[in-house]
Amino acid sequence: MMITKSLRVVFFALLAILFALTVFPLITPVWRLVLNWPVFSVIVDAVNLTSAVQTITMSALSLLLGLFIALPLSWLLVCTDLSQKNTFRNILFFPFVLPPYLYAIAWATLAVPGVGLLNRWLGNIFNVYSLWGLAWVLACSYLPVLLSSICHALESMDPSLEEAARVFGASRAKAFFKIVLPCIFPAIASSSLLFLLAAISAFDIPALIGIPARYYVLTTRIYTYAKMGGLFGIDQAFALSTTLLLSAGLFLFLNEVIRKRFQQRLLSGKVPRRSVVHLRRLRIPLLCLAVFACFILVVLPLGAIITSSFLRLAGKISLDNFTFENYRYLFSMPETSRALTNSLMCAAISAFFCTVIGFGVSYFKDRTSLRFRNLCLRLATFPYAVPGTVLALALIVSYGSGWGVEQIALLGSPLLLLIAYCSKYLALSVQALTPALSSVDPVLEESARVCGAGPWKTIRRILVPILRPVLVSVFILTAMPVLSELTMSVLLAGPGTETIGMLLFQLQDYANPLAACSLAVLLLIFLLCTVPLINRMLQGERM
Repeated sequence: MMITKSLRVVFFALLAILFALTVFPLITPVWRLVLNWPVFSVIVDAVNLTSAVQTITMSALSLLLGLFIALPLSWLLVCTDLSQKNTFRNILFFPFVLPPYLYAIAWATLAVPGVGLLNRWLGNIFNVYSLWGLAWVLACSYLPVLLSSICHALESMDPSLEEAARVFGASRAKAFFKIVLPCIFPAIASSSLLFLLAAISAFDIPALIGIPARYYVLTTRIYTYAKMGGLFGIDQAFALSTTLLLSAGLFLFLNEVIRKRFQQRLLSGKVPRRSVVHLRRLRIPLLCLAVFACFILVVLPLGAIITSSFLRLAGKISLDNFTFENYRYLFSMPETSRALTNSLMCAAISAFFCTVIGFGVSYFKDRTSLRFRNLCLRLATFPYAVPGTVLALALIVSYGSGWGVEQIALLGSPLLLLIAYCSKYLALSVQALTPALSSVDPVLEESARVCGAGPWKTIRRILVPILRPVLVSVFILTAMPVLSELTMSVLLAGPGTETIGMLLFQLQDYANPLAACSLAVLLLIFLLCTVPLINRMLQGERM
């Protein structure tokens, strides 16, 4: 299409905004570290080397637990005639929309030594404040990353490969291990790398579970430096966080190598209908196993949060212990109203800007031939892969300090939170809007241009009405993680700018864990109401 002068101005303004959101925040702290290179010695401190080893141990153990659960469940959900498979998938994939720290709160109420619900019922046999407890909570929280990838790989694989092995006499077990498993190995490897990236970069679960267990990982050590050491501590924290940044880059590079090398391995052309394994006598036992998995992984932890929110004393379930006092205490705190107001406003404003900027990036990428349009797309998406701890520290150094001028220092202000949320979650808008815009036939816009409409009128009268369901769903999809964000909020928020995630962290960590359950229930209700709304919008858009 013809590029007008106004479109060029908007494009370069968009490029400048993306640079300010994504590149500049990382350049400033890197330059500070270059000038103050001895600060990198913090990486080889004995305590930080121990934390690095503990981070690797925690992530590897959680991955093993996740694969141990995800592989058999994926096979049951895709390759068998198990009844109610769609229901099981919806339940097991629901943690996708939950903040990970809700799982930390849930398992803390279940398995705290002495007072946890499970320990009260079954004897004092569980201890969530341990390496195994930390790995288990991480595995449960990020399990959908493995499940979705492995299920998709099994569904995409050409079943004739397995059938050919069966024709030549291989048993189903041998065909699975010799044919199916090697074919889906790239998907397993790719999802495992993403799982490890999420586990290594996680702050919320290691903070809520690891710190009480005195099991410190890199993210909690970075948090300690940032909160306790002043500006020099922030430099130390960012120097240590470069290990997370390098790990993220390595994992993403390996994931891209796997994707490019093996992307044609599973299938080519139309995939025949998969023949399912008839469970016969194993149908009822495996159905019970699937129900048990849904109960342990989703229903039990969420039920524990809801139950604990109505208890006067933790772990004791009885009528005389039932109370609404936790909710009264929660709403009597002035921090609660501020946190709800701040989170809702930040979620709405950042989601609006992410939707507008994401639409602009997608429009210039798909509808123009401008030289730097692909750069815009990369700038908009790469911060999502940057660990939240690293991004928050970069923003503190670049925008929070004001370069020594107190009047323009943003640390502790809502504006710094908005910049952080827009930078981190802009990728969600771009990834959703780019394919949606590509699906709109450009002939519609060309017809409007022939009738005399300019580019802005064409966007307003043609594209926006067509994409309205997608734009609304993208707005909600972006607002949801902002509403419950914890990692960046803990580092960036100050007095008067508390958020829901920060308040949950404070209540669970040292103030009132039962009140934290009450706030978690309110957040859970909001998420349960929002997800069906997004699904209906997307279904209406597809129709």
